[in-house]
Amino acid sequence: MSPHRSLTRRSSRRPSAEREIEESFLGLAFKLHPQPEDDKDGKRDLEYAMVAHDGTGVVESETFTTQVMTAGKSQEGLAEEVKRISKEVLAKVREYEEDRHVKVCLYPTATGHN
Repeated sequence: MSPHRSLTRRSSRRPSAEREIEESFLGLAFKLHPQPEDDKDGKRDLEYAMVAHDGTGVVESETFTTQVMTAGKSQEGLAEEVKRISKEVLAKVREYEEDRHVKVCLYPTATGHN
């Protein structure tokens, strides 16, 4: 250690604006409900849940529902629906970040159910 430095009991560091932002982990779960037989317009309900975790436990969770059009769509049409839903979910994530002054970290994982 340099002879010009000395240890103190108090820190002289000042947090920057970036350090004040906390990290939060966000879990997303999606459930696409079956197509109702009596539904002529081809809308299906997509339910998705967002769970916020701060590293020590679940901070909050919320469930949202939106409509998805899948009946009679080509691959390009389905891709457009996926983009629309993705933008909607990302808007919710950004809203969460801005409201709570946190940085959300998304880690994609693939899980399948048979």
